[in-house]
Amino acid sequence: MTYRMLSIDELASELGWTRARVYRLVRTAQIPHAKIGGRICFLKSDVEAWIAQTFQRTRPMPVDRKVPAPALTREEECRRLGIPVDHMFAG
Repeated sequence: MTYRMLSIDELASELGWTRARVYRLVRTAQIPHAKIGGRICFLKSDVEAWIAQTFQRTRPMPVDRKVPAPALTREEECRRLGIPVDHMFAG
């Protein structure tokens, strides 16, 4: 089995992130990494699994989400229910 190791620069370039963002994720132990000979390295397969796991935890937005109808005015609600408007607001 071969492993593809990535440096900070390679990972940042591949993901379209800044080096500072990658360092921040390393510093806060949010991304899987190892220090080998004083250098920070990433296994590409570990990073891909971490990204997939992160996206699974994020709740996706439903595609067929229905937008609620706007609220009816009092008069429209009375008409919808078949109640005479005069009786609704008689006091």
